Amino acid sequence: MTKHILVVDDNPGSRARIQEVLTAAGMSVVTADNGMQALLAAKSNKFDGVVTDQVMPMMDGCHLCRMLREIPAFKQVPIILLTTEAGPAFQEEMEECGVPVWMEKPLTEQKLALIAAEMLHPSVATKTKAA
Repeated sequence: MTKHILVVDDNPGSRARIQEVLTAAGMSVVTADNGMQALLAAKSNKFDGVVTDQVMPMMDGCHLCRMLREIPAFKQVPIILLTTEAGPAFQEEMEECGVPVWMEKPLTEQKLALIAAEMLHPSVATKTKAA
């Protein structure tokens, strides 16, 4: 069964790169430019996973994740948050948002492969920090 993934990023290049990797891995991908578009898509579609940027206009990734977790169908859906932030306070915020996996930008080929692995087999990826 093909996994249906929502990719949310305000940067067209990043969004396209993630979409390309996930599509090459056999997944169906829907994209959104910001958290508001993503929330609308989530309310009208079923997704098996979400990859979202943290810093976006209208609604940041953490807020989006909180809103998604309020939708019954998204209680257990794997979510990966992409960020340039780090540190203990950020880790605590991610746990409060319901985001067990995040990856620091920039996205390397290895991190893109982890994103694909996590969407195919949840819990493969780990909390990843930039090297």
